[in-house]
Parts: sequence; C-alpha cells; structure tokens
Amino acid sequence: MKQRYLVGFLAMLAVVLNSCDPQLTVTEAVGMTPIYASGEESSISLTGVRDYENLGGIVYKAPYIYLNESYRGIHVVDNSDPLNPVKVAFISIPGCNSFTLRNDMIYAISGRDMITLQYASNTLAEVNRITDYFAADQALDQIVPPNFNGFYECVDPSKGLVVGWVQETLQSPECRTN
Repeated sequence: MKQRYLVGFLAMLAVVLNSCDPQLTVTEAVGMTPIYASGEESSISLTGVRDYENLGGIVYKAPYIYLNESYRGIHVVDNSDPLNPVKVAFISIPGCNSFTLRNDMIYAISGRDMITLQYASNTLAEVNRITDYFAADQALDQIVPPNFNGFYECVDPSKGLVVGWVQETLQSPECRTN
C-alpha cells in the first residue's frame, strides 16, 4: 500500500516538474517593484516624529523605546510614563531593516552598509560606517523583495538604495522568485 502512494506521489511530482517551462515569457504580471531612496531619503538624519507605517523590530533602553520603520529608520519613543508614551524623534536611515543597541550606540543596517550612531538629548552623530559590509547575497532585500514569491522588477543598483517594495502590474518582468 505504501508503494502505491509513493508511486502516485512520484508520478504527480514528475507532471508538476515537467509542466514548469523556464523559458516561459510573461508579458504582464502583478508583482513587486523596488522603491529607491532619493533626496532627503538618501542621508541619515534626525527628524521630527512621523506616523508609524511598516514597523519591524523593537528595542527598549530606559527610558526610550526604539521601533524600526522597515527600510526608513528608527522611531524614538520616550517611555518614562508607560501609560503615556511620547514620540520624540525619528532617525532617518535609508535601507534600515535591522538594528540593535549597545553601550549607548545604535548599530544599524543601511542597505549594504553597517553604521554606528550615537543618539542623546535629541542629537545624532554618525560614529562609524563600514561601506559594503554586507555582500549582495547577505543584503537580499536589496536584490529581491523579502518574503515574496513571484515576479518582480529587477533591481538597478545605479538608481540607488532600495528603501522598500510596492506591488504593481509589471510589463514583461524578467526577475522571479520561486
């Protein structure tokens, strides 16, 4: 009985694999398009508060809560009164999808760079930057949309740093994840 199920499974697998045509040309598909940093978005800066949009990681270091805004930067929230937290600043970091804190320093990813920042008393200083710290295959969100399967517009590094992805109808897409 197990052999019959195994034979059936293998037959279905063969049909599925043979039906995939790597040379298939698609003229139109709904997929993801990269958003590139431009103007103000391309530099690290301390700005006023902004609305939450696409939150990622969170780190608490008394009295502040630091919230990652995927690809955009870090919200700083004063949590001195936990019943009434107050947004105090936004640290704009293009391409920031991860960060941590240690010894009053913020260590963040900015695209393929690793940066070290010091934030205190509403001032921000870039302490260090290691350019191209992450190889292309380690900074995958700079190449393919994260957690996505399907067609996407191929990233053009000459257009700058990818700071997000948006769903659109693509004409003759050339890139695809499986």
